[in-house]
Amino acid sequence: MKMHHLALSAALQPRVSTLKKFPPKNSSHRVHFELTMLTFLGIDPGFDRMGWAIGKWTGKTWQSLDFGCLKTNSEQSIFDRYQQILADLEALIVEFQPEVAGIESVFFSKNQKTALRVSEARGLIIAKLLQHDLELREFTPNQIKQAVTGNGHADKTAVAKMVRLGLQLGDQPIIDDAMDALATLLTCQTTHAFLSHRSTPTPA
Repeated sequence: MKMHHLALSAALQPRVSTLKKFPPKNSSHRVHFELTMLTFLGIDPGFDRMGWAIGKWTGKTWQSLDFGCLKTNSEQSIFDRYQQILADLEALIVEFQPEVAGIESVFFSKNQKTALRVSEARGLIIAKLLQHDLELREFTPNQIKQAVTGNGHADKTAVAKMVRLGLQLGDQPIIDDAMDALATLLTCQTTHAFLSHRSTPTPA
């Protein structure tokens, strides 16, 4: 299994990451894959940890998949941590060149300070994605659960099970933040496919 190594901040190395490839079964499909392939990015926003997942969708299946969790240095100031998030997100975008990104909407927390920090980090993340002209989609937690499991009120265990099945991840350990990003990635791809199908003109 191939591993990528980004030029990330020293505080973030080593990152939690894995690369999974799903090559075409035969060369006759290769032209179709190249014409329809899109790279999707799913993000679970946060200021302490940011989950991310990137996959190439061929139009029929995932050709490759990479995911992980960027963790900031808790000993640094909040602004240094924000800068860290932006630098490492920039590195991910430059390496993988995603075209479509999905991000989870802000959650509600009893801790107002935590909710504020997550909201601020999320705003910076969105700005970075827009700076790179990515097509951006936003999903509520219930929308993600609905897209992944068919039940908008599913628990985390059910979501994780369907993510593992859909992406052929087996039982390998996956941190919660990365799992949430993978679920967002799946939702982003499913939504994009649905909207693209709706907008495709019907042949005369």
